[in-house]
Amino acid sequence: NVRLQAGTSNDLQIYHNGTDSLILDSGTGNLRILGSTSVRIQNQGDNADMIVANSGTSVDLYYNNSKKLETTKIVLKIL
Repeated sequence: NVRLQAGTSNDLQIYHNGTDSLILDSGTGNLRILGSTSVRIQNQGDNADMIVANSGTSVDLYYNNSKKLETTKIVLKIL
C-alpha cells in the first residue's frame, strides 16, 4: 500500500491497489509519455508488442504480438 507520489499536491501517483497497477494524474494539464523515436507498450515479459507509436510515421496495434492495425499519414490498413 505504498504510493510513489510527485508534485506539489501529489498530482502524480504510481501504485498498486492489490489488484491493478495504476498511474494516476490528477493535476492540471495532460499526462504525457515522451519518446524520441517511438513509444512502446509491451507485455510483462518485455517480448511482445501491444501498441507501438512511431514518431511521425505510424501507430501500430497488436494482438498476440501480431500486428492487426496500422495507421499512416495517408491510409489506415487493417491487417
